[in-house]
Amino acid sequence: MGSPAKARQVLGNTNHTIALRITDQDTQTYIADKIPKTYYKYVMRTQGNSTKDDPHMHSLNVGERLMDEEGELFPAQLFGQLPNLEFVAILAGGQIEKGRIPVLTKPKDFDKAVAKARLLVKEAA
Repeated sequence: MGSPAKARQVLGNTNHTIALRITDQDTQTYIADKIPKTYYKYVMRTQGNSTKDDPHMHSLNVGERLMDEEGELFPAQLFGQLPNLEFVAILAGGQIEKGRIPVLTKPKDFDKAVAKARLLVKEAA
């Protein structure tokens, strides 16, 4: 594009972004910044006890609290660790998808299926 500013302008005008494994840290950060933050819920458990000078004055407390914390849905450094043929897609409308590109192979009975298709075409003609 000639300059980083022009490249950012072009990237900013795209509706969909599909990222495979990325080794460049600046690019990892750029893609991760496009993914919105999310909230994680977790249970914080606490317990404590205390004894005063008198051994008969013993107290104990146990508690649970439901907490939530804002964090990254897909941290930037994970883009460098994606396995082969796996991707993260940021689609128009804010939809985030993680997937794997399927590997297509030739079926075992491919030649038999081709011969049968040719026979069917001959019969139809």
